[in-house]
Amino acid sequence: MSEIKQSINCTISEIYGASFLVQIDEFRAFSLSRIKGYVHFDSAVWATFRQRWGDDGLEIGDIHSLEIIDQDPVVPQQFGSKYTADDRIRAHAIAEPGRPFRIEDTMALSEFRKGRLYQELCRHHGIEHAMGTIHYDQSLDLIDFVVLWRADRGSPFSDKDRELKEVLTLHAVKAWRHRQLVSFDQTPAQLSDGSAYAPVIAQGRALLDARGVISAADVAFARVLSQAFPDWRGPDVPAVVQDFMKSGAAVGEIGGLMLKALSGDPFRLLVISTTDPSTPLSDAEIEVARLFIAGMSNSRIAARRGVSPSTVRNQIASIYTKLGIHSKVELANAMRELTS
Repeated sequence: MSEIKQSINCTISEIYGASFLVQIDEFRAFSLSRIKGYVHFDSAVWATFRQRWGDDGLEIGDIHSLEIIDQDPVVPQQFGSKYTADDRIRAHAIAEPGRPFRIEDTMALSEFRKGRLYQELCRHHGIEHAMGTIHYDQSLDLIDFVVLWRADRGSPFSDKDRELKEVLTLHAVKAWRHRQLVSFDQTPAQLSDGSAYAPVIAQGRALLDARGVISAADVAFARVLSQAFPDWRGPDVPAVVQDFMKSGAAVGEIGGLMLKALSGDPFRLLVISTTDPSTPLSDAEIEVARLFIAGMSNSRIAARRGVSPSTVRNQIASIYTKLGIHSKVELANAMRELTS
């Protein structure tokens, strides 16, 4: 393996590992700083948005979030509203997701510098060269647009810059999407009544290389895997899990665990979760919980089941204790997990 390729692979691994370790509001800046080590830029923006069409028939980008590096915040906002029709890079990048485009890939630089986008916006903000890549999540209709800018007119982005950006941005965006999921897992979820919700099914995530060696993992991963394989110590996953990963399957069930694998290159994301969440509650408790969620009072549940109201109260208290919950709303969510 060449030295540069080995360095890039180490950087990609670092970016994926950061999806577990770096704060979510710092992650995109962290990833861009690593990209900058291979593709120099003076300023950059990473925008997540959806497309829609305005009343005038022009495309509008509804921006969900922005990471701006060394640039005036007005610049990406203007690109996404006033100058959308002039932004050739974005138009080409949307047509070919994953491929980086430079200004000169879409028009002559001389033409660009005569246009209103350059005359009114870019030249005032030190944008002489640009290179952007779109990554589109079709299932969510979400777009990640990563744009690098250079201020030196005599320093255009090279073909090598474009190749490096294509590889690094791909993994940075994948890691960013994963980081958002990790953030959700790490933050105690709140239900509509403001109470906390503790998931019934234990779940963990890890990034594996082609050999099945763990490159990064959240805290729950080792705990869940150890419960299913008491003799497991790592750093590679058990042989049966390696076989599952090598099979290319997306979903499987092994050793009492549900496995889901998400493709990546060179890493794959493995999500493991327990498959028998019904054990915390007895059959009687499950029936009482269902009736309680349906709105029945303790007296009605007792009459239906042929027991005393105090027995029902004790059963409900036991259910709450076993599931670690404190409200009927939490119970409804927990029962959906238990019976899904």
